[in-house]
Amino acid sequence: MILAFRAAGGRDSGPSPENLLSREAPGFSLSTLDGRQVSLSDFRGEKNVLLFFNEGYGCDPCWQQTAQLQKDQQAFADMGVDVYAVMVDQASLIKNEMARWGLTTIPILVDSTTNVSKSYDALGGMHANKPDHQFILIGKDGVVRWSQNYPSMSVGSDQVVQQVRSVAQP
Repeated sequence: MILAFRAAGGRDSGPSPENLLSREAPGFSLSTLDGRQVSLSDFRGEKNVLLFFNEGYGCDPCWQQTAQLQKDQQAFADMGVDVYAVMVDQASLIKNEMARWGLTTIPILVDSTTNVSKSYDALGGMHANKPDHQFILIGKDGVVRWSQNYPSMSVGSDQVVQQVRSVAQP
């Protein structure tokens, strides 16, 4: 089962997340804050990947959501899902916010060019040059299985876990 949800009044241009559903996810290679390269191809045939695109620096709800994803990492791991937050801010700003929120184990990918965020239609919302509050689940086969934009900047972690559980490949 592949699910898509889109809030009314969503983005008007570019590939919508709905258009990505059931299609091969755009490839990417981004650095974590510790300099490790993470590529979508690393997971092919091995793991599902949940990307959480968000505004990052200056968005407390985004950091609250990231903190909750960190707490839920074991639930995702039990489903064979690796979780990554994707932010476009400078690494130094992200590191400051991580310390502020006590985040130590959730990997954050830095999309400094915004190219990956653009390819997943995650830019827009409140700020044209920053991601909104969007989740994209990519199956082990490299296909987008679920996409959800939460323009309210908030979603219960149980909802995210439940949605991922319903569409993640075993």
